[in-house]
Amino acid sequence: MRALRQPGFGGDEPAPHAQPFPSGKAGRVLLLSALFFAACAYAPASAQRPRVLFTADELDAAVNRMYGAGARDPYQYWFDRVKQREDAAHTNATMAHSLMSLALIYEATSDTSYRDWYLAELDAYLDGRVAACRANPESACGPSFEALVSMDALWAEIPDAAKLKALEASSGINAFYWHSGNNDLEQDFAYHGAFGRGPAFAAAAMFQGDSILSHPDVATNPGRYSLNVDRYVAAIVEEMSSTGTFWQTENRIAGDPAYNSALPGDFGGMYDNFGYDTSEESWSIVLASAYSTFSGQDRLSGFLHDRYRGRYYQQFEIPHTETSYGSGANAYTARRLEVIWSTQTDWMMSPARDFLALTAWKYQDPHMQYYADRWRKEINVYGYDYYTTAIWWMLLFYDDSLAIAPPASQPTSRYFSGPGLVPMREHWNQDAAFAVFVAGEGISRRYEDANSFVLHRNGPVVVHAGARIRFNDDNNKHHWYHIHSISKNTMKIFDPAECFDVDNEGRITSLHSGTPLVDTDNMGGQLFEVGTSPQSGTYVAGSDGAREFRSSAAFPLGIWNTADIRKYEHVADSHTYAVGDASDAYTRKIDFYEREFVYLRPDAFVVFDRVTSADPAFVKAWNIHTVDEPVSSDPPTQTGQGMNRYADARQFTLVHDGNVTDLHLLVPVTNTVTVRGGDTILTTGRPVRSGVDLDGAHIEELEIPRWLELFAVGPDTTGNLVIDGDAEEGSNTTETIVFDGTHQTYQGTTYGFSISGSTLTDPDESWPTNRWVDYMLHPRGGSNPDFTIVANTATSLTVAGTIEPSGVWAYEIRRPMENTYLHWRRITRISTADMDVDCLTLSVPHYFDAEDAGGRLYAFAPHTDAQDDGYTKRTDLGQWTVDVSPAGPSALDNFLTVFSLRNPGESAARVELISGSGVSGALVGNRAVVFAEARAELTEAQFACPAAGEFDVLVMNLASNTTYYVAAGGTTVAVSTADNGGASAQTSAMGVLRAVVSCADVAPAAPANFRARPVQ
Repeated sequence: MRALRQPGFGGDEPAPHAQPFPSGKAGRVLLLSALFFAACAYAPASAQRPRVLFTADELDAAVNRMYGAGARDPYQYWFDRVKQREDAAHTNATMAHSLMSLALIYEATSDTSYRDWYLAELDAYLDGRVAACRANPESACGPSFEALVSMDALWAEIPDAAKLKALEASSGINAFYWHSGNNDLEQDFAYHGAFGRGPAFAAAAMFQGDSILSHPDVATNPGRYSLNVDRYVAAIVEEMSSTGTFWQTENRIAGDPAYNSALPGDFGGMYDNFGYDTSEESWSIVLASAYSTFSGQDRLSGFLHDRYRGRYYQQFEIPHTETSYGSGANAYTARRLEVIWSTQTDWMMSPARDFLALTAWKYQDPHMQYYADRWRKEINVYGYDYYTTAIWWMLLFYDDSLAIAPPASQPTSRYFSGPGLVPMREHWNQDAAFAVFVAGEGISRRYEDANSFVLHRNGPVVVHAGARIRFNDDNNKHHWYHIHSISKNTMKIFDPAECFDVDNEGRITSLHSGTPLVDTDNMGGQLFEVGTSPQSGTYVAGSDGAREFRSSAAFPLGIWNTADIRKYEHVADSHTYAVGDASDAYTRKIDFYEREFVYLRPDAFVVFDRVTSADPAFVKAWNIHTVDEPVSSDPPTQTGQGMNRYADARQFTLVHDGNVTDLHLLVPVTNTVTVRGGDTILTTGRPVRSGVDLDGAHIEELEIPRWLELFAVGPDTTGNLVIDGDAEEGSNTTETIVFDGTHQTYQGTTYGFSISGSTLTDPDESWPTNRWVDYMLHPRGGSNPDFTIVANTATSLTVAGTIEPSGVWAYEIRRPMENTYLHWRRITRISTADMDVDCLTLSVPHYFDAEDAGGRLYAFAPHTDAQDDGYTKRTDLGQWTVDVSPAGPSALDNFLTVFSLRNPGESAARVELISGSGVSGALVGNRAVVFAEARAELTEAQFACPAAGEFDVLVMNLASNTTYYVAAGGTTVAVSTADNGGASAQTSAMGVLRAVVSCADVAPAAPANFRARPVQ
């Protein structure tokens, strides 16, 4: 482990802003002096108020710019809207007051009517909190952070009765979101910690040293008022110290090398995904700010997670997801953030709004100010009422003098060493190629993604498959799949006898030294970061019910090492290069696994893997998940339901609306490629109505038992369908499917279409002919029923019937649908007594199919009827899986793959394999990249010229900062540290040599933007 590197400021990093606001309103008493704490011995809190989150001077400065002679916009505008709304809420019982808004209005105007409204609202609110705590002390019944901070701001005005209620409610014992009443010095801060600890600390800090603690009611009711404020503050003091779990974890995820053996990189990170980092985990800045204000100690400057959050978020904005909002001065754009692990919170476009201004101000961070200013515009676009509960954060902390650094002010790649993530892009425009390489620890719920990557260009190309979808057996099974590495884009190694080879402290032990995995756990993946299943088919997705669970006692902060970035190099006009070591992500079934990931700008990604298995017979499979179908010009050698298998496949093409991706499989030269995905249609086009059954002879039998999707189109699609046949749950069984109006929507719009008779025309579309036959048109508005679509052209839909255009303001193409909950193998009959269906379609999805180490096939598709977890089919979560395996056994295997991306209609780039002695590489257009096949540093290499002419070559895996000689003959290129008569060139710190090489005496012009000297 490396020694702790103290954080410093330099380059584009601003120093923390210690005194952001000038002194304010006369008569305020300054906070007396800094408070100095040891672990459990500290000076008592200052008697001055406020002392949580902001000081008296800071509050005065905020008030002065929102109200009075010195007021200015946007603060004055926001304050006026706040005041108007609180005035309206006073006479409208359906509108809720904001406690903090009322407190600020009173502070600004000194109008005692607002104080009285505030106290009445506070009393009613605290009555509700106390009642909830008395009914269930373990509920999350503590007062909100807003309520507590508002009390702190008006402490002298708060009657003892209200303080007692707040103290009682703050004594709740909810262990996950509050934990204050337990007075526990071992607080759980490593995960979701600050979300509950922030309010609890605000309560303890607010009450510490106050006379209310000596009130007779407190002395005579110790069980009711159990919050030991001194003890709780001491716990927070410890957690915010350099030995505290909270402090260490926040800095570990941000890249403090004291806890990470990876190559040092930029600071910035998150616990598991952006969905949580913008909700529960975003509260870290609140707790750190409250602690710093209360104690007078600066802990913010070294709080790396929050300090670098702005630039971190900017790097993960997905280019093609850009959406424009507003107009004129309020115009802004926003982009979705990359999905590393999906909890279905994939719409995140910003750090937590409430805390944008606070974070930007505390750190004087122009990157976070970009998001704060965007929220300022958003408030103006959507109106104040939309943000009633959060506007006070902007009133108090938005700094209109702070400079803004938009994403485009950053380099086009950074390496974040904490989470082990390398985002990279062509440029900052919407049509840029964008990828993220992943090789770090599975902190919290990142799970098993060592050496994985995601890839976009004008749409998603390669994605992490699936999402956290739960609450029935099939969904839970999919959740298990999504957690494990088989849903990621990395390597599978199949050991038929794989065991959980981990000791009691989390270290990997010798091969087959642990408990054997059950069949359904043995999918060739990485070491489980959740428990192993006790029996086949149970699919444990956590520690509950697990047979074995990995402990982490031997690793810093309980986070075991799974993968590290070993090399990183970014040259803006040429390439981005990252090397991940995922050797510790697997059991001893492998000796090592390295992945080299190279982005050749503008539109090619080269992936090179070297992996050595403990037994040459262990089959290795290079695995990716795509949104679009990989199509080969060669016929498959084997087919099945949702499966095509190829021998020695070289190229597949993926076609998206805005992008074409050519996937070149160069190494292994002899291979087996399996492509799974899409839907199998078991039957379609046949009617089912009373007296007209669908005979099983017209329904294809399934290869394995599966749940089914049923789509019903016709005059009456509400009622019951009865399925008879053989299912996994029993032979000669029956299931009744209730069609209750659930439907699957495919597309639609609210503008630009017209209706005439039986035809709807949408000139913005380009549908394949008859794509929507036997689907239903749903006109929105007016008095129309749904219509069966009988034909379509590229821009029109023809239906059975006449559409009344009056009142129609939008349309949708959809089908009524339901899922079965039995898993069918053979269906003998489908019947109904109360439906009239012209076209019944039965299909099964193969998007998440996978095989275990014994070759048995499993389906991991979640239900799509939205009944159990609100999930309907999402194509962006992955539709196809590609597995590439060598044709024969070997201990060491290499995999070399090129993703070449282009616009529709453009010609494909030339891609060729480069072969040599101990090296393999790829030519992409006039660029080439060459790798060592073995895990070794090359002193010399020789390879065949990939093409006649001049090309720009990168040779990897050389000694760093070393002189090499590059000699090109008619057909070969030789690279050596010994003088071979060629031109000399210096390698980079990452052992990369860049040179221009000419073969066969053909010398066209040098590549555009080529720099004659190699990377330094």
